[in-house]
Amino acid sequence: MQILMRIISMRILLFTLFISTPFALMAQKDSAEVWSVNLDSVVVTSHRYTSGVKVDAHGDFRWRMQMLDELPKLLGNADPIHYAQMLPGIQTNSEYTSGVHIQGCESSHNSITINGVAIHNANHLLGFFSVFNAPHFSTMHISKSVDSGEASNRLGGMLAMETDTILPDTICGEASVGLISSQTTLHAPIGKRSALHISFRTSYINMLYGSWLKMENSQLQYSFYDVNATIVHRHNHSNLWMIDWYMGQDVGHFNDKNYVAGLNAKWANMMGAVHWIYSQQGLDMKQTVYVSSYRNRFGLEMDQLSFLLPSYRTDVGWKMTLKKGCWKMGGEMCRHFVKPQQLKTDANFVKTQKQTQEQQAWEGGLFLDYYIPLGSHMTMITGARMPLYFINGYEQSPTVDPTVSLLWEGERNQLSFSAFSRHQYLFQTGFSDAGLPTEFWLLANKNYRPQSAMGIQITASSFLLNKRYRLTIDLYHKRLKRQMEYTGTILDFVNKEYDINQWVEQGKGENYGFSLMLNKCSGKVTGWVNLSYTHARRTFSKYNANLDGTFPASHERPVEVNTVVTYNHNKKWNFGATVVYASGTPFTAPKSLALVNGYVVTQYCSHNGARLKPYFRTDLSANYRWKGKRLREQGINFSLYNATCHANNLFYHVKTTKDGKLGYKEVSFVMFALPSISYFCKF
Repeated sequence: MQILMRIISMRILLFTLFISTPFALMAQKDSAEVWSVNLDSVVVTSHRYTSGVKVDAHGDFRWRMQMLDELPKLLGNADPIHYAQMLPGIQTNSEYTSGVHIQGCESSHNSITINGVAIHNANHLLGFFSVFNAPHFSTMHISKSVDSGEASNRLGGMLAMETDTILPDTICGEASVGLISSQTTLHAPIGKRSALHISFRTSYINMLYGSWLKMENSQLQYSFYDVNATIVHRHNHSNLWMIDWYMGQDVGHFNDKNYVAGLNAKWANMMGAVHWIYSQQGLDMKQTVYVSSYRNRFGLEMDQLSFLLPSYRTDVGWKMTLKKGCWKMGGEMCRHFVKPQQLKTDANFVKTQKQTQEQQAWEGGLFLDYYIPLGSHMTMITGARMPLYFINGYEQSPTVDPTVSLLWEGERNQLSFSAFSRHQYLFQTGFSDAGLPTEFWLLANKNYRPQSAMGIQITASSFLLNKRYRLTIDLYHKRLKRQMEYTGTILDFVNKEYDINQWVEQGKGENYGFSLMLNKCSGKVTGWVNLSYTHARRTFSKYNANLDGTFPASHERPVEVNTVVTYNHNKKWNFGATVVYASGTPFTAPKSLALVNGYVVTQYCSHNGARLKPYFRTDLSANYRWKGKRLREQGINFSLYNATCHANNLFYHVKTTKDGKLGYKEVSFVMFALPSISYFCKF
């Protein structure tokens, strides 16, 4: 603000001198009288932008991670992805639902990255938390659709976690201790040109919240940990080196007395990357070499049956971007090692199984973007991406995916239009997305052709009331080809000669909808309210009786309303609240149930023909801060999850009563409010 005032004052002074100079010259001709100009003080007033979420002209979001300190914390944690789902166009997930669904797309259609490197499974604890330790990152960038050739081979949007490249002068950091987990982040200088940023988080949820993790006759035991490390080295003014490393693991055990069954799961992520960033004389370049791996080990114990379903995905790759003036170009190449779920069982009655082989493929792409100024207020971005894909037994036809974006920016209003085409060569599917590692990856081959999409998006935004508010409107439509649907169940794995190809079908899809967002940008009270209307439809051929016709995707929620409010009362107290309303998710309801030879035989209605009840939740939070002699800041967070004690339905399950009758009923995970308290400090 001081810099702005100085610039304005200088311009006024120059303007005044310019006007007064002719009169001063005339006075010098007649006499020696000196003209003097007295400039009075100038006061400039404006509303300071205090919201932690910024929206650009394309409708993309940049979220400052520091804002999470002011929001309600679920059991002491404010998770980035959990709050990303509060934004328009991004589906609000309920408990027991994982993944990120942007503009009706599947979770696997979206790219989730750390400094540009993909993380293949970004969820902890049945979708409650993500693998991202928020204090380790500076910003979260969310793009809801493809708007340039640089975007990767994905049909949906992008969620990118970005670390800070600033070198700290002294050791600093922050820590928090809650009832479910504890975390620590440390920033330390290494000499004059390097710095280390390291974060660690671990959980102990069953110690205090074990009784809350019960659903009727079911009990969950769970734990996880995360480790992030980033080394930044500035070699000189033009060259910056970064090393990123992440590792995390989840261990869960789920007992269900209704089925006399137990689920054991262990899944883990690992990522390592080296970045070289070069900038000089208008040329910006970034190169990255990386490895990213995800493995899971899912098992089931039921009566005399016991089996495991291990799978994994590992990527080793390189990518580069160059920017010079109006041009931006680059390329990438990655080697995929994918192992779909492989059945391992000790059951005597399962004699033979078709072995699942490891799949290997090369995937990459070349892109070119050109920024064309079309006047003082309008810009056009034209781009093209040539995807590259090589796998044994499948020859990819040469293709080019074009993109075009038009952007008009005024003083208070902005309007953008974008159209794109994209191909995707990796698929994710499975019999459930309930936060457990039951989904697996497949590569495009002769049996499964690449998925593709064509779409458009229109975004308009306007500042209101002296830029204290901002209204944003999005409209979008996408047509999808070769969408994947898994038609089996968990018990299909015990069939003889189980083959994944028997249970995977491909069809077409269509996503369309709109969203409205009103954001309060300044003042003690900030936040937003948004409305999203989404339709995600899938159509399959008549050759499969279970998937005959058009039906809603399993994650479709037509209407969603989210409200996020923060209030900074003073330097010590600040408060936050979130309110979520969403239509119920689709499910396939049973038509008839029968007990034959001790086994439940079920006949189902149309696929995803029924819906759960609407989802509603209110979360509250309060932070009390104070400064100590040795700590920059410390405080206590009080949070209340589901403050209205709303019993939200998660799914339906078939149940046998004591008198031998069969039926199905809804299951609710959270029946009452979940309070939490945590201590945090910054040093």
